[in-house]
Amino acid sequence: MPFLLVAGLGNPGFRYEKTRHNIGFRFLDTVQETAGFPPFSYEKKFLAYVSRLDLGGKRVLLLKPDTYMNLSGQAVRAVTDYFGISIDETVVVHDDLDIPFGTVKMKTGGGGAGHRGIESVIQHLNGDAFARIRLGIGRPPDGLDGKDYVLLPFTAAEEDAVARLWRPVWPDLFKALAAQGFAMAANRFANRSCMPPPPAPEEKPSAGEP
Repeated sequence: MPFLLVAGLGNPGFRYEKTRHNIGFRFLDTVQETAGFPPFSYEKKFLAYVSRLDLGGKRVLLLKPDTYMNLSGQAVRAVTDYFGISIDETVVVHDDLDIPFGTVKMKTGGGGAGHRGIESVIQHLNGDAFARIRLGIGRPPDGLDGKDYVLLPFTAAEEDAVARLWRPVWPDLFKALAAQGFAMAANRFANRSCMPPPPAPEEKPSAGEP
């Protein structure tokens, strides 16, 4: 039976739960709650929390590493070695501060672009040919370092947008991924922003108009 491994990246522990860096974990929590997966359970041999379900002829594993972000690759490698999962059956979900908040981008291969979790996965899998679901968290405001920004919680307005506008899209993205494969899911969901467009500026009356 073919596999689909979906690894969401984040940091373990309550203090990181709502931070921008943990949106990969939140993506998987949403999938687990909506797609019929059993609750996550800790599996020491994988250094991770895992939920498993057979879907559409695939054995699907959801993986949340318990290693902290910078060592995420240890858990991904442990699971792929144990089950014999190939790199092209592996999808990693992670935050990306170079993508506007609320936008999804999807790609296969490429470097880590400074994301320590992705760099760890590349290192431990000895290659970068795995697929990625990149969830945009936006750039930090002026004067705030990116390393600090990703460890901050979303603002109240952002959290509301995640709950109302973005999170409802994630189950459909996952269903397309599981049923149709990464390329077809990317055709439907990549470069898609879940945020409403900003209101158009009001036109000022020209000179002489009342």
